[in-house]
Amino acid sequence: MSADSAYQLRRQKGANGFNEAWRAALGHGIARLEDVAMERALYGVEMPIYSHGKLVGTRRAYNDALLMFLLRSRAAGRFIPQGVDPVEYAAFKEHQQKGGPGSEDALAHMHRVLAEIRRLRAKEEADPRGPRTIQGDERLAFERWYAQGQGVAGGDEAAKGGPRIGEL
Repeated sequence: MSADSAYQLRRQKGANGFNEAWRAALGHGIARLEDVAMERALYGVEMPIYSHGKLVGTRRAYNDALLMFLLRSRAAGRFIPQGVDPVEYAAFKEHQQKGGPGSEDALAHMHRVLAEIRRLRAKEEADPRGPRTIQGDERLAFERWYAQGQGVAGGDEAAKGGPRIGEL
């Protein structure tokens, strides 16, 4: 299945099962990335050692920045970033609990925004004309642009003197 097909399927009516599977797959992927990051932070990675162009051994390299990032994200209340005044950090944490990111007010706002998105999505799905997509000449122009530049503005064709975005 192509990426375009997967995204198109997610937008279809009755694709709730596919959407749930999509979210589950993303959740598993993120959990796996967290596990890999933790493993690298704890055990490091093998780095090759070369001498005069020849491999002579390896050494284990540890990433302290990755370790600190994981500690701050998983136990934020226990670790204060270096160079931050503890009093200012305590004030920041208090602000966060009272109204900053992650606060009940911020979460309530996020839920209101998500409800509005769901309402608009349901309205679009109920529209007899179907979901809003580009069609006709606009779709052909987009596909030509995408194929020429592999989705990158300008792409390789622009470097070769081929059509540029405004010229399609």
